[in-house]
Amino acid sequence: MKFEKKIFWMRQKYYFDIGVGMTSLLIKILAVVGIAAAIEGFNKWAIVLYGLGYGVFCYLFGYLFIRYTWYTASIEVQNRLNLFVKEMRKNYKG
Repeated sequence: MKFEKKIFWMRQKYYFDIGVGMTSLLIKILAVVGIAAAIEGFNKWAIVLYGLGYGVFCYLFGYLFIRYTWYTASIEVQNRLNLFVKEMRKNYKG
């Protein structure tokens, strides 16, 4: 597999990972609803489709989160709270 293909697939995974990380509370809610629905005899294929829909939602959310520079803003917030980065910025500003 060529390196560019690997980068492409890792970018897709990264979009999904960002979406899952930002919506982690929804995973817990979906799990509770899925377990309750399975116990009550709800259609299991509907639960699978909801899970797949959630996966697509996570991917799109992660893509949009990065595309509209929210990810850059979140990194900047981390940098402003990081003492090492504060010290480096102060030293390099002159």
